[in-house]
Amino acid sequence: MRKLPKWIQDLRGLSPANFLFLTVAGLINAFGVTIFLAPVKLYDSGISGTSMLLSQLTPETWTLSIFLLLLNTPLFLYGLRRQGAVFTVYAMYTVAVYSLGAWLITDVLPVDVTMASPLAGSDLLLCALFGGLISGLGSGLAIRYGGAMDGIEVMAVIFAKRLGVSVGTFVMAYNIILYIICDVAWSSRAGSSHSTPSSPTWPPSKRWTSSWRAWTGPRGSLSSPSGRRRCAGPFLRPLSTA
Repeated sequence: MRKLPKWIQDLRGLSPANFLFLTVAGLINAFGVTIFLAPVKLYDSGISGTSMLLSQLTPETWTLSIFLLLLNTPLFLYGLRRQGAVFTVYAMYTVAVYSLGAWLITDVLPVDVTMASPLAGSDLLLCALFGGLISGLGSGLAIRYGGAMDGIEVMAVIFAKRLGVSVGTFVMAYNIILYIICDVAWSSRAGSSHSTPSSPTWPPSKRWTSSWRAWTGPRGSLSSPSGRRRCAGPFLRPLSTA
């Protein structure tokens, strides 16, 4: 009898209880991001933050959910050999639930998240606090039950050693570059809005970026407990005014 590939044998270790908690984690993260962060142009870290920025700069048909799937799925598949089949399945499932939750909140449910948070209004501090805490809770829950909310950790594990830096340093550098791009993108939009009154604008003084997950744990693979530890904390910085 032909022996099954190892990655298929590993799938026997999948747990229904883990899928249940990962479902909760994905929905919690979607709630925190779409209700508190995205409406007031606050940005998550990693691939999630990149997806938020791209969804705001592209036509409305390219939603946050689409970018979350497009950017995260290749990273998880690329890290399949290093991280293992169980982690990859759990992580992809979590991102799928996160994407579905974000789509339901922004496009299906009768909730207006276009200009301000439905629960915190335009108060940036409240949005950053609640958005960061809630999305951080979802991310931590995902890691606790064997998955991941963002493909940046996989990218960091893969490329950090090649670049001679730690996983945490790689993630921090990625987020700094992301926030610089956010600054440039919204500054250029604010400049063009002066010549086009009909264009939607966002006051430069209110454009902040946030990340409550800007730092991951020490060197190591996400497949080990030590490689999954994070040091979560606020990363808030005001962007330059136009």
